[in-house]
Amino acid sequence: MTTLSSFPEELLERILAPCVLLPLPPTTPTPRPQWHHRSSPSPISSSSSSSPTRTRLAPLLVCKTFLRICTPLFYHTLHISSIPQLQRLLRANPTLVSHTREVILAPGTISTEAGELLSLCTALRYLEMSVDACSSNLVVSFGYRDLDAEEFTRHLCSVLRRGSITHLVLRKSANVYLTKHRPKYILTHLAEALEGNDTLEHVELAFRISDDTHSTSGPGPISLLTKTLSTLPRLHTFSTHLPSLWNQAILCVSSNPSLERIVLGDSSTGAQVLGTGIFFTQARKHARLSELIRNGTAIVRTRAQTIPPLQTSPLNLGALNMINTGLGSPAAGVACNLPLGLGCDSPSEYNPTMGTSTSRSGSGYTSAPTTPSDSRPACGSRIHQYQGREQQWSRPVLASPSSSSSSSSSSSSSSSSHSPSPSSSNSNSSNSNPHGSLSAAGRLTASTSWESFVSGTPPPRSPRCQLQ
Repeated sequence: MTTLSSFPEELLERILAPCVLLPLPPTTPTPRPQWHHRSSPSPISSSSSSSPTRTRLAPLLVCKTFLRICTPLFYHTLHISSIPQLQRLLRANPTLVSHTREVILAPGTISTEAGELLSLCTALRYLEMSVDACSSNLVVSFGYRDLDAEEFTRHLCSVLRRGSITHLVLRKSANVYLTKHRPKYILTHLAEALEGNDTLEHVELAFRISDDTHSTSGPGPISLLTKTLSTLPRLHTFSTHLPSLWNQAILCVSSNPSLERIVLGDSSTGAQVLGTGIFFTQARKHARLSELIRNGTAIVRTRAQTIPPLQTSPLNLGALNMINTGLGSPAAGVACNLPLGLGCDSPSEYNPTMGTSTSRSGSGYTSAPTTPSDSRPACGSRIHQYQGREQQWSRPVLASPSSSSSSSSSSSSSSSSHSPSPSSSNSNSSNSNPHGSLSAAGRLTASTSWESFVSGTPPPRSPRCQLQ
């Protein structure tokens, strides 16, 4: 039977790592203002902050083997949320810091102790720090030195010159301005310490950067930092928030030949940004900058909302039925959306339904008299020109039984009293089925004759297929 002691420690380390390692980046609570003091800790916040720690500590309390395996994993990532926590960590066992690979400094933790912690981390790979303002404005206003910022910066520069950090993240609160003494002091010395660094691969400035204000004292901290980042030989990723306005800071960083991508936006959320605005309008003018932004930033591309062209529809059945009822005036042709030239105002030269006009009386055709109440022949003279559209018919509107009987009787009387028209040969050829056939869907097929449709005579209803 296989026991736990027979497992290799390398395999146990891979199994226990998800239980002990601190997720990165952790959920950083919003710092309270200095004037807001809580009399007693909230039970909700204390339970939520201590519960992950107790869960991570549980594997270390199982046995000595688990303690030996999980101790480097437990100290792999240090999230320093307060200075008292940092002091307790250093006082208990400073040698445990040698297992640390990632350090996260919350706002308000920049102090001498934090600098000493960074100097003890000999194998540090990831550093995330939040730059805050000085705790007292009197120190700067009266010319006193900010000893915490000076000691922290001194240790930070020594760690950066050591060449072990590959990922650097700088954050600041919304109420911290880069014109203040502490942020300006830290960023200026940070830019000097990064000169000639050959290990830094990823730099993230988790705030909106802009060009420094012009002053006679010299270049500002952002100008010095971006100029240094443009010369790092192994830097391949630069991340920052999307600026509101165009500035030269990001353009200066893009001049680094080893840079592969520029990420605009919060890298922790991975939210997409709109490819519009003043910054993107100016960035498109620089080919190198546009290429780097396209490689690293998820951009929501806007699409043009075009309106498709109107397609001309064929003559609908409603217009044909209105013509069939005798609307032969020019106004009726406009109301029915008839094609250009379809109406009764055209010269009558040839009438395919009634035979011939008076101008062709000597050609062997006989003219048929028309009644004043029937205006179909005049409109039918132009409908015959659109005879090629009979293939596009769909379900026709059938007339009522009374109107169909009267129309059928009138058509039979007129056909018996007059001579056959030139189109009578077509009607004779379809005597076997003068009205066409009904398909399974209840539609008239293409074999429906033109004369039966124009005359308004409804086709016979099949007992097996009724029109719906």
